[in-house]
Amino acid sequence: MTKLPVNSSVGTVVAWRDGSGQYYDGQSDPLTSVLQQRKYSVIAVDDANDALQTVLKSVPDLLIIYLQASGEQGYEFCKALRKLPCTSTLPIVFVGIRNQASELISALRCGGNEYLQLPIDEEEGQLRLERLLKMARLMRRLEADTVSLRQQICSHDRLFSSSRRPRFL
Repeated sequence: MTKLPVNSSVGTVVAWRDGSGQYYDGQSDPLTSVLQQRKYSVIAVDDANDALQTVLKSVPDLLIIYLQASGEQGYEFCKALRKLPCTSTLPIVFVGIRNQASELISALRCGGNEYLQLPIDEEEGQLRLERLLKMARLMRRLEADTVSLRQQICSHDRLFSSSRRPRFL
């Protein structure tokens, strides 16, 4: 697991990619560049165990799965995350070469939110990631508001219950 340096991050992204750090044809990864420019902390992991531990330790804002690193295991990993309450809404992006027509369908069918084809146009990648990160922020706000409302309801229920008890002189 490698945490790529970022100054005062605004969020966290986990990227499951091969340990070499190579992206595609020896080029640097434009997704990582875009995320770091936006002040996201990017944690690179090499395998499913590291990915699972990292995601469950602190659910990130986004998970990127590079199919050249994960292969079929990436699809199964995504299915497993979708079954867990804490990661059921986690935005998941698959990145692949799409040398098979079924790769895109498999990525979406297993629960992925997006599929980006290599090589990735930097502007397209940025726009797609921005949309998913905005969705992640909205989901977190909704979840926090839901918790707050439940707490308020419980508090009001306790007050209402205590005010209806019979009082003895």
